[in-house]
Amino acid sequence: MGKTTLAIEYAWKFRDCYPSGVFWVLVENDDTLLNSFQYLAVRLGIDSADGKDAMRKTMHMLSCCKTRLLLVADNLDSDTVTELMAELLSSVWRLDTKIHVIITSRREKVSAVEMFDTDYCVGMNKLTLAQGRDFMKTRTGINTNDKTIEEFVEELGGLPLALEQAAAHIKMLQCSFEEYLDAFREKRLKLRQAKRKGGHFHESEERLTVHTTWKMNIDQIIKHSEKEGLGTAATTVMEIIAVVPLPEFPLSLLNTGEPDILTVDGRNVDNAQTILKDLHSAMNSKLKKKQAVEILTRFSVVDREQSDELTMHRLVKKLLKKPWMMKR
Repeated sequence: MGKTTLAIEYAWKFRDCYPSGVFWVLVENDDTLLNSFQYLAVRLGIDSADGKDAMRKTMHMLSCCKTRLLLVADNLDSDTVTELMAELLSSVWRLDTKIHVIITSRREKVSAVEMFDTDYCVGMNKLTLAQGRDFMKTRTGINTNDKTIEEFVEELGGLPLALEQAAAHIKMLQCSFEEYLDAFREKRLKLRQAKRKGGHFHESEERLTVHTTWKMNIDQIIKHSEKEGLGTAATTVMEIIAVVPLPEFPLSLLNTGEPDILTVDGRNVDNAQTILKDLHSAMNSKLKKKQAVEILTRFSVVDREQSDELTMHRLVKKLLKKPWMMKR
C-alpha cells in the first residue's frame, strides 16, 4: 500500500540528485507501458511511428544522458512479465549509463526472485497505531484523544490509502472520527452488498476498506458539484480523467465536449443533455473550471503536483468504471 506515493516522495526529495530528470512509466500492462513511452516521446520531442518505436527511441535517448537520471517503472503487478516489460527491465540497455531505476510492484519478495535482486526489495507495511495516529492528527488538524484516533486507525486496518481518503473527508466536512466511522460502517455494508450482487464474493477486507473510503469521497464530490452550482461538471471531469490513459492529465485537455463525448459505442449516456450543458458551462468559465478541479483535489481523488497537470491513482480509475461506484 502506498508504494507509488513512496516513489513520488523519493523522487521529489532527491530530485537534485538527478540533473537529467525524473521519468515515469506505468508498467501495469503492455498498453499502459507503450502509452507512457509515447507520452514521454512527445514531451521529449522524439518522432516515433508507434508505441514500440517510441519506447526504444526514448530508452536510447535516456541511455545517452551524461548525468544521472531516475526512471520509475510503476505498478509492475501482472502475473506474467511480457516481452516488452522484460525489455524495459533488462539491465543490458542500461549498462554504463547514468540511469537509476525504481520498480514498484505488489509482488511479494518470494515471487519477485525471477525478476529482481531481492536484496534491493523494500517491503511496504501497514501503518502502526502510533504512525496512523500521528498521520491523522497532522492531516486533519484534529488533536483529539489518542485512544479514539488509534481505534479509528485500527478500524481502517492501518492502510495508508484508506487513511488518506478518510483524512481528506474529515478535514473537509469537519466531522469527528466517531461520525466518520458511523458513516464508513454503513457505506461499507452497502458496498459489500452491491458487490455481491455483481458477483464479487471473495474480496479481501483490506480492498473493501479502501474502496469504501474512496466511495465516500466520490459521493461527496457529486454532492459538492451540485451544491456549488456546477451541476454534474466536477463529476464529469473526474470521469474524463479516469478514462484518459496518461500518467499525468494535462488540464489543457479539458474542453467543452465537442464533438459529443457523451456517447459510448453509439449508446447515449443517461441525462446526456444535462451533463453536456453543465460541462459546457464549467469549461467556458475559467473560474468554474478551477472550481471543478479544486473539488476533486479537496477530496484527494486527484493530486495537483504541477499547476497544469493532475494525477489520479490507477485504482481510482478502475473503480470509477464500476457501476456500483458511480451513481449520479
